[in-house]
Amino acid sequence: MLKIGDVELGDVARVAVPLSDADLQTGGKTAADMADLFELRIDQFTKQTPDHVTQVCASARSFGVPLIATVRSKTEGGEADISDPARVELYRAMAPHVDAFDVEHFSGIRGDLVMLARTSKKPLVLSYHNFDHTPPEMHLIDIINAAKMAGADIVKLALTAKNEADLARLLDLLRSYRRKNLIVIAMGAAGMASRVMFPLFGSLITFAFLKKSNAPGQLSLFELVRELQRYSPLYAKTRAARRPAAPAAAEGDNNSA
Repeated sequence: MLKIGDVELGDVARVAVPLSDADLQTGGKTAADMADLFELRIDQFTKQTPDHVTQVCASARSFGVPLIATVRSKTEGGEADISDPARVELYRAMAPHVDAFDVEHFSGIRGDLVMLARTSKKPLVLSYHNFDHTPPEMHLIDIINAAKMAGADIVKLALTAKNEADLARLLDLLRSYRRKNLIVIAMGAAGMASRVMFPLFGSLITFAFLKKSNAPGQLSLFELVRELQRYSPLYAKTRAARRPAAPAAAEGDNNSA
């Protein structure tokens, strides 16, 4: 069974929340009460120095939630423009303090991260983000197969759905290739249902925001957990054993948008 930290992936939906260093300080406990995984968005930290990043990652462990480290590139939605050598240095610095790594499949540092993941014996997510459209199926299949051959433990596809047809295509792809250990997300208003629906059909992890959206169509952590509990009895049972019940979001609460 594939695991990130002590969280098993595959049989039940898992929720990850992307967090900056500021988010950890002000909302880490709330996030830990509801999420299965933290995605530390190093590109969104107030500083991207190895010392600062290592200190934050080490302190994040106190929340008891497995950590995925991501230094997202500017070309695929990253906030800070960090050079490839600097990104590698950051990944290496925080390797002892995190449970998994995420890097872009088409990144120039992919090989470095494959090696780092293997030497540290931690799972590697190779990701592909397209904020413009959903590419043809054969192109996505090629990415999945190439990423697995390159050394991915998990392949993440985050694509922009223009309509329900795109959503249906991605669901078909997920159902056909779920044994490849996929995370599939349809971004945008047309793909919002994928945040709840796709994990029920095999997408390993779904993502939600704590304070502000990190991607088009992303749901708040409160709302996503509530919806998964509504539609997945297995998720509700598993979550009840790990975390307190999700609070009802108050009308007008920004976290329920």
